Amino acid sequence: MSKKMFGFGPHGSTLRAVHPLALLLFISLLTSGCGGAEQPPAPVKPRAIILVGVDTLRADHLGLHGASRPTSPFIDQLSEEGVVFDRAFATAPWTLPSFASIFTGRLQSGHAAGIRSRTSEVEREANRLAGRMQRTILDPGVETLAERLAAEGFTTIAVAQNPNLNPHFGVSRGFDIYDHVPGTYEDMRRSDVVVDLGLQYVDDLENEAFFLFLHFWDPHMQYGAPEPYGGMFTEGLEGGFTLPVVEDPRPLRRDASSLSPARKVFMEAAYDEEIRFVDSQFERLVAGLKERGLWDQTLMIFVSDHGEEFFEHGGFEHGHTLYNEVLHVPLIVWGPGISPRRSTTPVSLADITPTVLDALGLELSEGTFGITLWPHIASGEELQERLIAAEGMLYGPEQKAGIVWPHKIILDTRRDRVWLFDLEADFGERNGRQSRSDLANSLRERLELRLLASSQGVSYEEMELDPELRRQLRSLGYIQ
Repeated sequence: MSKKMFGFGPHGSTLRAVHPLALLLFISLLTSGCGGAEQPPAPVKPRAIILVGVDTLRADHLGLHGASRPTSPFIDQLSEEGVVFDRAFATAPWTLPSFASIFTGRLQSGHAAGIRSRTSEVEREANRLAGRMQRTILDPGVETLAERLAAEGFTTIAVAQNPNLNPHFGVSRGFDIYDHVPGTYEDMRRSDVVVDLGLQYVDDLENEAFFLFLHFWDPHMQYGAPEPYGGMFTEGLEGGFTLPVVEDPRPLRRDASSLSPARKVFMEAAYDEEIRFVDSQFERLVAGLKERGLWDQTLMIFVSDHGEEFFEHGGFEHGHTLYNEVLHVPLIVWGPGISPRRSTTPVSLADITPTVLDALGLELSEGTFGITLWPHIASGEELQERLIAAEGMLYGPEQKAGIVWPHKIILDTRRDRVWLFDLEADFGERNGRQSRSDLANSLRERLELRLLASSQGVSYEEMELDPELRRQLRSLGYIQ
């Protein structure tokens, strides 16, 4: 299927007296590879870019990052063939702003998607009472990865679920096909359906280059993995919920005191069952690409938009904190000619778009917070120290986070408090303290200046959520 058919929707004698120039030429030939040491092959430009974004997958629940249960046997094994970023961080603790960062290379303050209403509290309350709800959309002036690749002749396809990825929010811009089916938990397409659809779209292609985004909804609430994964880790646990978990999680986000320890263990085990299901479907996807002869032509990126809290700081789920259980996510890259290794360099999800463009030899977009990781991936070139930032709360007071390894601050903007952490000694952030030390103040100033620079020239456009979209978001706990 061509792109236009979509519509919108690879034995020499002994040397005697030798002229110096001839000798130099001979040495040059040797050092360039003719009879010299063999040089490692340079990565080649891929035909396909495939981005698999798993919703709500925290890094430490994968085996390669230390999971206590066998949640990801296939991903663990395949990771040995790619570049694993052990310290990858989301730019926001919930779906819309985080995926917008993945697609643009910008922080939320630089792309605007999902910023809470900029109207006054009085106006917000009036809108709420009148049944109106608003949310900012992706700045129309900010270029997306799909738009850029489409302009370069790539066929661009997405299969997405979450109502926060609704086309109304602007994240669909640039996709020739944006296969999005929003709905409640009961309506959501599982990862097996997404893999089937993705491979069908690939089969419809001819020989053109393509960009494919596959959004795996699992393991988002409400946990309830299909057989044979449902019960794999929860069977025999006492005090369990009925799966899927239909209880309203919202009261637990800030206070989990009413939940018994046994029920907490059960919920985390149910979440791990969903991850095991995702692992099986990612295996199916890779097998399908190999059967089609595409794996060796594909730059594959496996990532998550954010993690999930399981009461580490007294709450549950995501959207309400900037602790590492919500921000620390998996990021693995495979591709032709890439040498496998693990990287401990801290990186941001905003680095994905610049990296893809650089891998294709395309000029990088201006105004991005993210940087290209391609020289680091392709040749092991070291990255300079920099600030990693996150922002954009869905619930509760606005917070900002900044990481300059190994230190991290979380800034509570409403209370004007700064919490300081040493991630080298305390990655779980159990021993942080309020601080106005020189270090904390320096990190705060650096963070605030970076966010201010990010927001320059951004257009904030609010859309009113229609009743059906509000219903979908409310059913999934995104609207209180």
